[in-house]
Amino acid sequence: MVLALPYLPPNKINRIPSMLDGFNAIITYIVQYPDVAHIFHEFLYDYVLGFWFVRIRPEGFTVHNMDIRTNNFLESFHAALLKYVKPHPKIWEFIDQLRFIENQNVIEFNQISRNIKIRINMSENVREANTLAIREAMEQLNLDHTENRIETFLRKTGHRVDGYISQQII
Repeated sequence: MVLALPYLPPNKINRIPSMLDGFNAIITYIVQYPDVAHIFHEFLYDYVLGFWFVRIRPEGFTVHNMDIRTNNFLESFHAALLKYVKPHPKIWEFIDQLRFIENQNVIEFNQISRNIKIRINMSENVREANTLAIREAMEQLNLDHTENRIETFLRKTGHRVDGYISQQII
């Protein structure tokens, strides 16, 4: 559900709740499960609330109605590290893996510099399907009048985002 927070606007727009409304819905949901709430307390309050909401501010991490949904251009590099660097490699294998990733990033940087489209691990169809599903969930959120509408949106969108992240990392 936390993964879906950036899809909400930083401030309430008509019937679309704000990111803080989404965070409050997560807290309301999670306190129903005291053991889980205890485990995630530090993550939710120190990291999500303290870092995302107080330090970064919602305007700094929202992707509401944006086609490009990343503001961290190192995500691709980190995903490549997780994909190519195997756990506990021998030093020479590790160096070769780092050289491969460095070479790939140099190639991509040169392609971007010349306005050439870089490789995309995910097909355009999958990306478009994710974008469409998130937009539909946002429209449903706007039309829904039930009490748990924010929770429903966060769960649906959070699972969609989780699946996307899993595809990129694995």
